[in-house]
Amino acid sequence: MSNAPTRMLGKLAMVAIVVAVAYGGPAVTGPLSATRDDLEQAYRVHDPNLAGHQRAEAVAVGPEGITVLASANPKGETDHTWLLRLGLDGAVAWQRHYEPAYGTGRALSRQRDGALVIAGDVRRGAMAYQGAVLRVDATGAVAEAVALGPRAATGFYAVQARGDGSVVAGGTAQWKGWLVSTDPALSHRREAAIDGDEINSLGVLTSGDIVALVSVEKSTSGFGMAELSAIAPDGAARWHTRLPSPGRGDPVAVVARAGGAMAIGNGALADRDPAQIWIAQVADGGKVAWQRSLGDAKAAWRARAAAALPDGGVAIAGEIAIAGVRTPQVWRLSGDGTVRWQHGYGDRHGEMVTGIAATSDGGMVMVGSTQQGRGKTNVWVVRLDPNGGMVWQHAFGAAAE
Repeated sequence: MSNAPTRMLGKLAMVAIVVAVAYGGPAVTGPLSATRDDLEQAYRVHDPNLAGHQRAEAVAVGPEGITVLASANPKGETDHTWLLRLGLDGAVAWQRHYEPAYGTGRALSRQRDGALVIAGDVRRGAMAYQGAVLRVDATGAVAEAVALGPRAATGFYAVQARGDGSVVAGGTAQWKGWLVSTDPALSHRREAAIDGDEINSLGVLTSGDIVALVSVEKSTSGFGMAELSAIAPDGAARWHTRLPSPGRGDPVAVVARAGGAMAIGNGALADRDPAQIWIAQVADGGKVAWQRSLGDAKAAWRARAAAALPDGGVAIAGEIAIAGVRTPQVWRLSGDGTVRWQHGYGDRHGEMVTGIAATSDGGMVMVGSTQQGRGKTNVWVVRLDPNGGMVWQHAFGAAAE
């Protein structure tokens, strides 16, 4: 079914599952489904099954070190934002847990002065979320925080800091793509509705325009479609291009590059085909310069995140699944999309990848989650050298409280 609700409904579905647990039965749909009053009651129920989970959401690298954005749920009540600052050797310089009132971060961007902008969502009730943007200084202290949008299935999945310190965040509100621009202090906000279900990734073109990778025709049973759109600073649409071609595919990440942008997603030519990774280079103006795919008939290949590299190449982090067994992967691409190397990682402890960033030496930092560690799931951070060799890996997390 196309035009399905956004991934924010995953949170609402989880609430329905909590209702089922609270009442001792399976979740149901139809006339006997949980009512809003049921959901409000379940919202206030402490569920130990949800406690002790933490995972990395995104990562940023600067001269000050590696900053890992994580979400954590220590008590089984609600997620909150957890920020870790690591040295390039993996040692923890500092870490901060933020009150749930600031929301849960899903995306991270570094400003030129070392300050960090975190975008995500804040829970307002059993069936209500708002978009949340939090700016912290280089030490992690809160500078500004705002909650935006209607109290519904609302939230941000992408954020980008411009060179002048202004902020652009993208996500979903009112079941449509949602773009919000602010000044560096998160005030003087301008909002725009974007055609599509949600904005998954953002970049800044050399022209100063924002490029947004948007999910359209979202489906619960297969792949939807993606659209790459360029948006002027005043919110006007410059151009848009539907991707991939041929076949269908969901968006994952966009990397702004000189003269255009590279869009990455997952898709397939036909419903029965295994998932592949699609990569499209789109020139400034919307014309597709080239498109490539990564994958084979023996496994499902999926991208989860991407990052620009100092030499003009791109790193893609994701996984290959064979017979239900996932192995985290990193693909190192040249500027023309050819694969220079590919490596697998993980120790078969349920590792999953959620983010990747480049280091100044041409290496990378990959983040995600692992079942190895004190919690039920834990933050997983891996430092890679320029050839994909593992320099170190660490798990961070705490047991359920």
